[in-house]
Amino acid sequence: MCKNRIILILLTTGLCSCNYFDFKKKDRHVIAKQQLKEIKARPLDTYPLLEVCETETKIASKKCFEEQITSHILGYFEEEYIVEESVEKDTLWVKIAVSKKGDLILKSATNASDYANFEFIKEKLEQALFDVSPIQPAIVHGVKVASVFQLPLIIDNNK
Repeated sequence: MCKNRIILILLTTGLCSCNYFDFKKKDRHVIAKQQLKEIKARPLDTYPLLEVCETETKIASKKCFEEQITSHILGYFEEEYIVEESVEKDTLWVKIAVSKKGDLILKSATNASDYANFEFIKEKLEQALFDVSPIQPAIVHGVKVASVFQLPLIIDNNK
């Protein structure tokens, strides 16, 4: 009788303890999605790089990238008045995405004033971004990632 009780207790304990072991395999797609979320949440290890900015430090490379893109875009508008002559100075806010492949994409462009030729301005911006020299995309833990930047373009008709 005592032997039966001991066997019953051991069996009950053994069966109950199996619930504490989780032997389910995680799906590789679930693991990959979790890792991608972690990568997206982390700050960039390196910002997108133009050839001119490759020797810079991390903070300096971001500034160099933004300055080079801004001056390249403004170079497209040098020949023409892109805003009405009555407006002496204005700021265009341009949101640019850098894809994983290093392509520049115009996400949006907003301005303080309402211009009649705003569609022309957007077309010029897209042309300028298409013409930029090759860019290395941003990197997080060795993985190329897309990134988005918002740049101010100061337009001065007095020049």
